[in-house]
Amino acid sequence: MTPDNETIKGTDYSWDYLLTNIEEGVTIPVIGPEVLTTPDGRTLNEHLAVKLAEKLNVSSRVSDPKSLNMTIVESDDFPNKRQRIYPRLKEVLDQLINEGAFPMPEALLKLAEIKPFQLFLSTTFDQLLRRALDRVRFDIEDGKTALLGPATSTLTYTPTRFDDLPADWSERPRPTVFHLFGRAGVMPTDYAATDGDLLEWLHAMQSGEGRPQRLFEKLRHSNLLLLGVGFPDWLARFFLRVAKDSRLLENRERFEILADNRLNSSDSLVYFCHRFSWETSIYEGGAVEFINELHERWQKRETKRDPRPSRQEPSEDEMKPKDIFISYASEDREKAERVKTKLETKGLEVWYDRDRLKPAHFFENRIRDHIQRCDLFVPIISKTACAYDGYYRQEWFWAGERVRQFYGTERPFILPVNIDQTPANSPNLPETFRSVQWMDAPDGKLKEESIEQVCEALREVRKRGRRNA
Repeated sequence: MTPDNETIKGTDYSWDYLLTNIEEGVTIPVIGPEVLTTPDGRTLNEHLAVKLAEKLNVSSRVSDPKSLNMTIVESDDFPNKRQRIYPRLKEVLDQLINEGAFPMPEALLKLAEIKPFQLFLSTTFDQLLRRALDRVRFDIEDGKTALLGPATSTLTYTPTRFDDLPADWSERPRPTVFHLFGRAGVMPTDYAATDGDLLEWLHAMQSGEGRPQRLFEKLRHSNLLLLGVGFPDWLARFFLRVAKDSRLLENRERFEILADNRLNSSDSLVYFCHRFSWETSIYEGGAVEFINELHERWQKRETKRDPRPSRQEPSEDEMKPKDIFISYASEDREKAERVKTKLETKGLEVWYDRDRLKPAHFFENRIRDHIQRCDLFVPIISKTACAYDGYYRQEWFWAGERVRQFYGTERPFILPVNIDQTPANSPNLPETFRSVQWMDAPDGKLKEESIEQVCEALREVRKRGRRNA
């Protein structure tokens, strides 16, 4: 295997750059039918096409027996009686998955093991991705439901009704599968099974009121990995335009990588991306190949970063509580370091993750413990931190949880530091941040009166004598 600084085939990005963006929580995988492949190379849609053709008695005359779309549109019930087809398709799907005729694809399990992936966009109508996440992250057996405790959240879009990401999702990210083209049901309006359905779904998404606003805001500010979506050339272009909600020709802060056997053979799409969508690259290979390499590199990166067995006890220094916990977005690292250095010159102990590139989920227990044990929580506030998502939002959430312990008291805990005059009413800020006094530190340069404010807050905490309160 080539080093992580090697460029990904067909792209301008290195594997190291991609892995870093995944660790930062700003990359969303978009999962399509090509990923749902069995060891014999057949996709779920190909299995469905064969079984549905048998049920509709059209096996001998379908022009493309592997195409689910052709099986549906060439049946006698299409289009006038298409409402008869969709419940039969759901029945075939349930039989294949629930009776074990279609095993869990390994590629889905590998994606589920990359823990910084929290939001998954699915272009298929089955629930295999949810089951993979439940199995890997919550130890829930296939087809079982978690009666108590966490499990994967499932959201759905249709042109007539749709879910959206919860308002607090960015502050409290959790494994979520968003079915962009519906989930299998008994009605044609439940899910997209034909090319015509896909067109209607995408048409509906163009309406400002007809689409989930928080989801599309998240897509606009995230990198996208389109994995085996199986779109025709024109549909791939249209989907990118809808998802990014801006002209593809404009410079964008985020990128897209397409790994798809159908799309990588389209010379016209390659040319289009080269001329009109510079941040979009097409991988020279299929989705499963891409996932396998991504997963292998991810695991090696984790092992290299921290080779200790997962059950090894943290060192004494790691567990030592500090006065102050600094939380920051990686883009603000340099300014956060200035704040830390200034506080340390006053003899204050500061806990600060110097390497935001570490796989944050591996250190989750340690980070959460520091937030529970520190005297003061100092979030670095910036326009960047407000606009995007990253692991720092999980830290914000844990700090907000601890604040509840102090309700009804005047015990200080959260002291935000504003490094670029970000307004206090900026969107995506926790209410616990808005309700306390902020300190200004232009470009990370903390003022003397702000340092005194920190020291006074620490004196108040210690006067109460309750570090762990």
